[in-house]
Amino acid sequence: MPVSTPTAFAAVPDFLRGGLAGSALKTAPTDLGPVTVVGAGTGAVTPGGTLDVGALRTATATIDVQVIVEGMPGTATFRWRLNGGAWSAAAATPAPAPGGAPVPAPLGATGLSASFAGALTAADVWSFPAVSCVQQALNAWNARMDAVYLKRLGATPATWDAMAVQRVVDAARRQVLTERGYNPENPSDKAIADAGDAAVAWFDAADMGTVALPGDPTVPGSFGGTSSGPPCPTFGYGRRGFVGF
Repeated sequence: MPVSTPTAFAAVPDFLRGGLAGSALKTAPTDLGPVTVVGAGTGAVTPGGTLDVGALRTATATIDVQVIVEGMPGTATFRWRLNGGAWSAAAATPAPAPGGAPVPAPLGATGLSASFAGALTAADVWSFPAVSCVQQALNAWNARMDAVYLKRLGATPATWDAMAVQRVVDAARRQVLTERGYNPENPSDKAIADAGDAAVAWFDAADMGTVALPGDPTVPGSFGGTSSGPPCPTFGYGRRGFVGF
């Protein structure tokens, strides 16, 4: 029976080996929330920022923020932790900007922030998940590779070669590049885009059965062979513009 959970052909460490620079990943979009709170206070915490995947070596995180000394922003203090680890030292909550807008408080080297509003009550804890588009892209293209194997061979193999990993990574980097914002005049961006386009073309050809998979006796060639399959789709520019599926 086909498996329902996609195989992780490629993971974040694979994605980070070459390709998009760590500085570029600082601006890769991150989905934040929902925020949950444990406590009876009426204050609020709003997450912000983008997860620094290059620095943290992970594309998902859970953040907890706890009020230590109660009061309004600018008077209250707080601490935070990453993925249930050790709490940070207590720090002051930023006072609102002129006009009353909350000022984000950076959460260490995560790339994320927390903005405080209202009367903050001691011991209240707000928690929120952060999922980078890096993880979303890897999930999507791992699932696409899994679907190719299930369609062609009826099962995901116990082992696979480096080209399976590389094609997932190349397609995922192309998706992240598009979400972050693609500059075709940047040589590095263009190289990533070209590799991603080739990977997507391979996926399309694999769906059509015109390239071979290990263990598939029906199609000549190798996993690493080239394809004369259909051209890959046009990619949009800017955030959330990817149309490669």
